[in-house]
Amino acid sequence: MFGHNVLNLGNDYWTPIIAAAAESVDAGDYTAVFSNWSHIKREDHDRYLANLRQRAGKDAVLILLGEAYVEGSSTVTARTDAAGNTYQIRTDATGQRFELLKNYPSDSYLKKKLAAFGREIRLEKSKYYWLVNCRLK
Repeated sequence: MFGHNVLNLGNDYWTPIIAAAAESVDAGDYTAVFSNWSHIKREDHDRYLANLRQRAGKDAVLILLGEAYVEGSSTVTARTDAAGNTYQIRTDATGQRFELLKNYPSDSYLKKKLAAFGREIRLEKSKYYWLVNCRLK
């Protein structure tokens, strides 16, 4: 993100980290996009990526971030819908339970999905997160 004008579609946690390296964040004329991928429904992936390409343009850097499922650490998946989306049950501060969309895509799914929208696709993985870096076509 160094020196880029970044469209930040991640959560507030990432904003100061991106801002420390970027030329600007959310100021328009984007040359890069940062987005959390885990909370986007699988059936919306193509439309979402097309929208990012339209907003940032060809050759913009795209960075997608998501959580890796870690047995014994991650919240257990409660259900999977017909489209393959996975959901967890969480409890808010008031004790109310709710369902949270939390997808854990495979490496092959990410590479195949991004191939239509990006080039120079690089996937990096750590124990708890994965990150894809590419250039939009």
